[in-house]
Amino acid sequence: MGLRLKHICCFVLPAIFVGCSDDSYRGRLDEMLPDTDKLPVMVSLGDPTGNIISGKASTKGTGEVDSASDLMGEGRYLYVYGLSSTYGTYLLKGEEKTYSCLIDASVDTPGAVGGRRAKASGDNAFVEWVDSDKPVYWPSGEMGAIPYDFFAYYIDDIQLTPSDYERTDDRIAIRLKIDGSNDIMSGKAVLTQKQLSRFSGDEKTKVQKFAYSYYTALREVTPTIVLNHDLVRLDFVVTPGVTLGINKEMAISRVSVESLTEAKFTVAAQDQSLLGLDFSGEAEKLYLTESDGTPFVPVTFFTRDSESAPAESMELGGSFFLAPSDVYPLRMEVSEKYGGNESQGENPIPVPLSAEGGFQPGTRYKVNMTVIGFNNIAVSVSIVPWQDGGGMIVDKGDEAPGTE
Repeated sequence: MGLRLKHICCFVLPAIFVGCSDDSYRGRLDEMLPDTDKLPVMVSLGDPTGNIISGKASTKGTGEVDSASDLMGEGRYLYVYGLSSTYGTYLLKGEEKTYSCLIDASVDTPGAVGGRRAKASGDNAFVEWVDSDKPVYWPSGEMGAIPYDFFAYYIDDIQLTPSDYERTDDRIAIRLKIDGSNDIMSGKAVLTQKQLSRFSGDEKTKVQKFAYSYYTALREVTPTIVLNHDLVRLDFVVTPGVTLGINKEMAISRVSVESLTEAKFTVAAQDQSLLGLDFSGEAEKLYLTESDGTPFVPVTFFTRDSESAPAESMELGGSFFLAPSDVYPLRMEVSEKYGGNESQGENPIPVPLSAEGGFQPGTRYKVNMTVIGFNNIAVSVSIVPWQDGGGMIVDKGDEAPGTE
C-alpha cells in the first residue's frame, strides 16, 4: 500500500524583493503590453512575504534548494502546467486544444507530455520559459472567463521518459525513483490575500470565481505558485566525544539509511488532496554523498581527552532527502585507532533514527552523532528550520501591481 504524503511545509523559494512585501510578481500588464489586447500567460513564483521556496543547492542530485538564486543555476528547472478547471480533460495537450490545456511541454515540443520547462528569473519573480520564448495568450472573448489551474513541480536531476507520465481526465502523475540526493518540490497557484485585498464585493467574488483567466489577467492577478518540499531532509553532524586521558583517532567513511525509493508523484489534479508523493515497494539502502553528488568524503577527527577540551562539530556530507517514515535504520562505517590497535567496519545492527510524530515531509531534521568509540556512538534527532535563502535585488521603481 502506498504512503500518502501531505505537503506540510512551504518551500518558499525566496525571490525576496528588497523594499517590497507583495505577491512576488513584477510589472504592470498595461505597461508591458502597449497597444494590444492580447494578454500572455505569465506565471510567477512567490507568496505575500516576497518568497518563493524554502531548503540549499548544488549540481548533481542538485541537493537542497534554499534560495531563489539556487533555481537559476544551470540545469535547475521547474515544470509548469496550466489546465482548465472546468473545461475538457487533462488528457489533451496544449498543442491539441488550448482551451483545455494552456501550458505544458507540448507548447514548445510537439508530443511532449510533461510540464512546460521554466526557470527562476534573475530580474523578477516571473518564470522564464526555457525551450522557447513563444508566448501563450489567455483565451479572450466568450472564453475570457474560463478559469485555469496552475501547477509547478521540481524533480532535481531525476531523468524521466514519456512513459513515466500518467495523464488521465483529472490527474497527471509521474513514476519516479529517488536516490537520497534529490530535493523534490511542487505547488499549485492560489489567490493570495494581498491579491484579493484589492477587490471587494461582486468584483472580489468574480476574481475568486474566474481565477485564473483573461478576466483576472486584465485585473493584474497573476498565477503565483509557492513551492513545497515533498521529502524529508536529514542533515548529519558529528561531535567528538570524551575519552578521559585518551585521544582516539576516529574516521567515518560511509553513512547509509534505509528508505522507500519508488513513488507516484501527482503533480496536477482537480482534487488537490491527491497532490504529492505516494511511496510503495521495499525500502533500499541509500548512501550519503557530498552536496554536489560526488562520493562521500571520509571525516577524520580525534576524541577529546577531557570535558574542558573544545567540542568542534562537523557536518557530514550533504543532505539526505527521503520518503517520510516513522524510523530510518542508520548504519555507519567507522574506524578507530589507538595504542597501535585499529578497529574498522560497519555496525552490523542499524541504529534506529526516530522523531516524535515520525519524520514528516517538508521538515528538516538534524542527526547529532557523538562519537566516543568504535562501538560507542550516541545519536539524537532534532528539528531545525529549513531556512529561506538570500534575496534578489530588483529595480525599486519596478513596483508590483497594487502597491503604494
